[in-house]
Amino acid sequence: MKNKKLILLSSVVIFAITLLILFVLPYEGKNFKIITSRDSDAYQYAKKESIQVEEVADSEKDFYTEKKENFSYDRYQEGIVITGYQGKSKELVIPKMIDGKFVLAIQKDAFKNDENLTKVIFPKTLLMIEKEDYKEIEIACYRSSLCNELKEDDDFKVTVLSDSDTYSFTDSSLTFEYNIGDSIEIVKYTGSSLDIVIPETINGYEVTEVHLTVEKDLNSIYLPKTVTNMSLQYAEKVYPSTFWFTVVMTFISLLLFIGVMISASLKDKKDIFYQAPIMMISYLYLIGIYGYSIYANVTNQNMKTVILVQVIVALLYLVLAMFLLASKKRIRDYDEKIAKSTSYIQDTLELLEEIDLSNYEEEIKREVEEVKELIRYSDPVTSPKTEDMEQQIQKMIQECGNEKEDWEKVKATIKKRNRICKESK
Repeated sequence: MKNKKLILLSSVVIFAITLLILFVLPYEGKNFKIITSRDSDAYQYAKKESIQVEEVADSEKDFYTEKKENFSYDRYQEGIVITGYQGKSKELVIPKMIDGKFVLAIQKDAFKNDENLTKVIFPKTLLMIEKEDYKEIEIACYRSSLCNELKEDDDFKVTVLSDSDTYSFTDSSLTFEYNIGDSIEIVKYTGSSLDIVIPETINGYEVTEVHLTVEKDLNSIYLPKTVTNMSLQYAEKVYPSTFWFTVVMTFISLLLFIGVMISASLKDKKDIFYQAPIMMISYLYLIGIYGYSIYANVTNQNMKTVILVQVIVALLYLVLAMFLLASKKRIRDYDEKIAKSTSYIQDTLELLEEIDLSNYEEEIKREVEEVKELIRYSDPVTSPKTEDMEQQIQKMIQECGNEKEDWEKVKATIKKRNRICKESK
């Protein structure tokens, strides 16, 4: 009982220490995926940080590519009037909608600060512009009343777009906070989407740095090739799926360990010889599986790899433990058989020691001593051929008295028994 309590206590202590370490580890694992091109810095970042990465196919690049423009505007009941732009884009796409309303007009001198502007693309919703602002700028537009009017005026360079020409006229409202210098550094995401798309440019400035703290429910984030410096962290500590699997496996391992150790528990101190190998592999298994659980979480190992390793090790432990338990029983049975087959000499000597020789004649005492010597140097192993004879010898000793002839018969029978043992070998 004491040994069982000690085993239980030691295993629970190891389990508790492992759980404590697992829960306080600074997990860097990310459950979201990065979508990017294979030849981008973002791809290398994902691999280095062990983040799932999805390569963008050539046919999908246009879907993800965004160039965000930040306009100042006035909001009216009828729609939006763009009043200004502080970017430096050479080619500027006017959005179809801003803040949920259609863009209907562009105020005079709205783009006067953009010295790089050479082309502007109008949506179909646009109804009115200050024409003088666009005489030196190429205009691209889909067929509409405004587009037709500009096309007929020779003062303007107008390209009429076909339906196969695709431009993103989506809402241009920004969901990022950023710092601006020679390029853009995005520092915060203010939207609610679980699939974030980082734009290539904002107001004509390339986005080269992204440093975001994201929510744990984030599914994916697209990083364009322009981004060369990035860091992505969770807003709060997130325990990945690998963590919860290893916690479950540490508990299962504890139960396996206790089950095996109780099955191999000591019945007496002599059993320590049989139990030692099982104890050794059991403690090695428990410490090893707990150590790997910690390692797998620290290094953010792949979930499939963790499952495979833990299950294979558990099965190997069970097979080896069952083999050792079966071997323990066979060895113990064999030892008991050996002990039984070699108990003849000890049992017979004990019988002789129990005889009270105080009333015996000196000659008889010498006979008894001679019998003891014969027994001590007899073959210790009992065989089927000598088993009945050994019982007969012990019975004769118990019945012998103060008669020399009786002891002579005992000696003769012992010699006969030893001769049979010798001939059998």
